[in-house]
Amino acid sequence: MSRKRIDLNRLKQNLERIEVSSQSYGLIAKSPQPRFDQAYHLSAAVLTAFEPAQLKPFGLPQDAEPPSLDPLLADCTLRYDEQNRPYWMLKHSARTQALTQLQTRERLLDALALTEPRPDDRLQMIFEAYINGFAEPLEQQTLTDLRYTLQIREWLSGTELADQLPTLVDVRTRITWEELMQPFRYLVTDGFQGREAELAQLENHLVGDGDQVPLLVYGPGGVGKSTLMAEFILRQFDGRSSDDRASFTYIDFDQANIDPHEPLTILTEAVRQLASQHPALTGRDSEIVEEWTYELAAGSTRGAQTIFTEQKAVRNDYTGNVQVEGDGVIRNIQVEGDGVIGNIQVGDDSVESVIAGNTRIENVRARGSIVNLRPHINALGSLLQQAQVSDRPWLLVLDTFEEVQLRSRDAVSVIGSFLADLRDGIPQARIILAGRGEVFGLPVTSLQLGEFDEAAALAYLKAQQIQVESVARAIVQAIGGNPLSLKLAARVVVQEELQEDDAEPDALRELLRKVSEGNIQGQLYRRVLDHVSDEEVRRLAHPGLTLRRITPELIEKVLAGPCQINIQSTDDAQRLFDRLSREVSLVTPAGPNELRHRSDVRAVMITALHSDQPLVVHDIHKAAIAYYAARDDVESRAEEIYHRLFIETNLEEIDARWVPQWREQLDQSLRPALYELPPRVRAWLATKLQLTGIEGVDWNEAELTEWEGYAEKRVEDLVRSNSWDEALKILSERTERSIGSPLYLLETQILRQQTRWEEARRVAYDGIYSLKQAEDNIGLLDLLRQAIEIDLELKYVEQAELGLAQARELLAAQPQFNELVALQLNVFALKLTRQQQQASTDEIEAQRQLILEQFLSLSDQELLTHPLLIRDVLAEFASTHNQVLRRGLSLMLLGNPTPEQRAQLADSMQLWDQAISQTLEEAPGLLLRTISKSGPVNFDGGWQRYMQETPARVLNRDISSLLARYGEIQSTVEIEADDGDISFSVGDRGVAAVGSNIYETISTDNEF
Repeated sequence: MSRKRIDLNRLKQNLERIEVSSQSYGLIAKSPQPRFDQAYHLSAAVLTAFEPAQLKPFGLPQDAEPPSLDPLLADCTLRYDEQNRPYWMLKHSARTQALTQLQTRERLLDALALTEPRPDDRLQMIFEAYINGFAEPLEQQTLTDLRYTLQIREWLSGTELADQLPTLVDVRTRITWEELMQPFRYLVTDGFQGREAELAQLENHLVGDGDQVPLLVYGPGGVGKSTLMAEFILRQFDGRSSDDRASFTYIDFDQANIDPHEPLTILTEAVRQLASQHPALTGRDSEIVEEWTYELAAGSTRGAQTIFTEQKAVRNDYTGNVQVEGDGVIRNIQVEGDGVIGNIQVGDDSVESVIAGNTRIENVRARGSIVNLRPHINALGSLLQQAQVSDRPWLLVLDTFEEVQLRSRDAVSVIGSFLADLRDGIPQARIILAGRGEVFGLPVTSLQLGEFDEAAALAYLKAQQIQVESVARAIVQAIGGNPLSLKLAARVVVQEELQEDDAEPDALRELLRKVSEGNIQGQLYRRVLDHVSDEEVRRLAHPGLTLRRITPELIEKVLAGPCQINIQSTDDAQRLFDRLSREVSLVTPAGPNELRHRSDVRAVMITALHSDQPLVVHDIHKAAIAYYAARDDVESRAEEIYHRLFIETNLEEIDARWVPQWREQLDQSLRPALYELPPRVRAWLATKLQLTGIEGVDWNEAELTEWEGYAEKRVEDLVRSNSWDEALKILSERTERSIGSPLYLLETQILRQQTRWEEARRVAYDGIYSLKQAEDNIGLLDLLRQAIEIDLELKYVEQAELGLAQARELLAAQPQFNELVALQLNVFALKLTRQQQQASTDEIEAQRQLILEQFLSLSDQELLTHPLLIRDVLAEFASTHNQVLRRGLSLMLLGNPTPEQRAQLADSMQLWDQAISQTLEEAPGLLLRTISKSGPVNFDGGWQRYMQETPARVLNRDISSLLARYGEIQSTVEIEADDGDISFSVGDRGVAAVGSNIYETISTDNEF
């Protein structure tokens, strides 16, 4: 072989003439030859599912031996389809690795081409669309498709297609939007007809200038309120970019997380929804939601028992300058505004935000919601500014408002105050209420939703497959424009083929004549039922409406006899159940092997059914009671009570079946049935469910026990909104009380809070006598504790001692000893001992030691239910025991302290800071400097500013960190009040020395 010389210069010139694309370089760098043992992985990676026998290896030479499938199957998950056929799916990590190895579109398409036929599921279709490069834009994808896109985006993240795919942020943002829109799309699935005038009024309300009162959209159930709101929201907000649309929040009072008595739940949900509409809010929204959720959770932790100890006589309001004259009593102040008591003049001295000394406040009435929500409303307004939409309307829709009205009229008042504050704080807010009836007591503009007009009714019928205009007009003329009636009529006409060319016109006229003369919807439903071809299903369906749920076992054991159906075995019942489940116009699935009647059908027929077939219905109720009574789960108990309420006259027997621990679940199950029941049992159930706004019940004519239940809930609602006088007015509507009535305790607590000591004492001792008659030792112990506190306040020492002895006997007799009650009784005993001149120091110290041990042994959850007890223990021990100081501060910080509690915390923290600073030989303010994030601080007034300006969540974190760092240091410094200077003592009750006068904080009995 001859050797040739290589001209390097010429070789270089030839190489430069060769054009190599950048993709070729990438192919060389990123697409190594596949390993033979990975060949099946590469084929499976482009398939959402596969059968191993149909899979071909990718990239093997023609003469190569196929590798084993075992490594592939080890990286797969086995699944089964609806026909119980097995199929395999590559695990996420193995799929991502294989797709990265395939790398290019060309190789991905080659891998796809190896398998025919491929899966025909939606995920596979979208996967292939992205590989081919013709996937639909995100704006055109359904929510399901978007979720698939998110999955595919992760699969292809290591391929060259990654830069051509939507970003993860864009996909997730679009998913969040579609999740928000999905309920509205569902409501208009069948199309939307008519209501153009109503839509125009809604739009005018949204875009109109100036402050506007809420718009109320109301009408009976089934008239289409929710559908109208869905169409309006879709028209106004869907299909527009976030830069080109207003903002909205949709609240349904059926949502479990929305409490009309806690409007902060509405604001929290508003923040969540606004963040889903404006990605710029991501991060800030989570901070706010965390803060507010913390406040709500803390309030829930404190429990209902604190309702009378945490409410203030003055709250949420501003009085300006109040002059104290004569005997130093401020009387009958009408308070409104922002929650500050300004400069109260006593002699020549003034105290900012403090009323004290011998000065008392009597009969102060505050208006406002439970909590001052204005800071929260301001925070929401700041979010709108951050999203750069503060110049556009913000729509707040409050749907299913009848749930608020059902709960209580006081809940309506709370929402009214909240909405007034909201409109004042966020002027661009546009509020729409939607419910079944008019709302009284709120300023609203009303929009009553009636039947369709003729044009809308005709359009609706056309959407329901009524194509012949003359038939549609005849239907509208006969039965009107109620949407549900039109829907049932259309179904009958289609089923009976009454609009076909060969249809008999007289048949249509006869049908319409019959239904127009009676219960239109009931007649139409029976006609629909007549077209059920299965005779046994037809016999089962109509009286079977008596049951709210249907299972094969209920068919066999409850319905078969009354419905005259021959069921020989469980298999027979299952087969009949399966046949019934195919009648989608009658029933809907409610779970595995469970059906429920369609709500629209049941609403139409249930009342008439009790009249048409009373004996059959009675037999079904009896059989259902026997069936459910044998079971001990909450769902069975709810159904048992439901059926008992129709046929049993002795409510005491039904009351015995009520389980208080299941109240929440029973509420969810039984509340929808309220208006099916006769008025008498409706009142009983409303009392059990703590609903005071129910229609059709005259509470003053109700049985005494039902009225007491109603009054108890009304009073608690009124107290939560600071309506003390109104609460007492409710209690005075009926003076008689049942033996052992819970109203004695309630009235005593309210009178105590109002410092009407003698009246409270009379009610308490009346209740003690009644509870003894009822042999209710638990209730008696609660009321005795109230009476002891009242006697201590009035210095009735002998009566307090007698009450304490009785309370200790009752406590010792309890099946489970209550340590919290024991602690409270020991605190009472210490107070009584101190009032006795002959008490020895050793005796007092022994009592103090016992109290200290009990306090430290109790859980936070137990102590939080009695904040006054925490205050008493702090007053006794905080100056000498760091453990008590640490724990007391931690408990006081839980939740969102009121301005008064924050002021008291600031006083305690200032004292502790001064003592620690001097003990450690530091300048005053060591603790404040430790948590300061804004540089040097002024110790004078610094703690007051910090406490009033710091969010609750941050407050808790900062003080907890100080307790962890300095809480074990025992102060060696005693702080005293110098004449003329403001100073504080941990051991006293928030007393401040100002000049020569001594002032106490407002309502000290309501402070920690």
